[in-house]
Amino acid sequence: TPALNPAIAGTPTSLLLWDSVRLPGTAAEKSSLAAALASFAAAANGVVIDLATDTRIAALNAQADANTAIPLAKNLVAETIRNLILRCRATAPSIRDITLVGSDDVIPFFRKNDGAQLAGEFNYYPPVKDGTHSQSSLRLNQVLTQDRYGSSTQISLATGPYDLPELPVGRLVENATEIQAYLNAYAPLFNGSST
Repeated sequence: TPALNPAIAGTPTSLLLWDSVRLPGTAAEKSSLAAALASFAAAANGVVIDLATDTRIAALNAQADANTAIPLAKNLVAETIRNLILRCRATAPSIRDITLVGSDDVIPFFRKNDGAQLAGEFNYYPPVKDGTHSQSSLRLNQVLTQDRYGSSTQISLATGPYDLPELPVGRLVENATEIQAYLNAYAPLFNGSST
């Protein structure tokens, strides 16, 4: 499908997004994670969307992977995912939180210019590999944010555009096995067995 338009039933309060192709892990680990996400979503009144089924997102990811020196390529992926989130929110206005499953390589952060006048990102030299999206963002004085995923409103000031976050956006990172361990640790909060 050129643009994923998920059918959302009921009134879910949580939206969980993942990409089963880009997330690190074996096929068996990803399958196990898919089941864990579905179980977690059912307990937390959520809905899970696999971004791997959207051909436009896949094509934009391929373009970004081929152009690691151009942060805009990651922003194109992120904006397309955000548009999907906005469609989900329009279909299910009951959604109150968003969880992104995967690192920047799986579901990208937005890159925006660092407006700081002192100690900008381009002066920061962490141990980040050359030739990566993270390195190019730093060298071009950009910061990473995921606030835009939870925003439908942007204001423009003299210093640039700013998103007004409306929904909290969380992120589960690392590989399929570790993410499943996080989900298993939080599951008791929803089934009444937490202490």
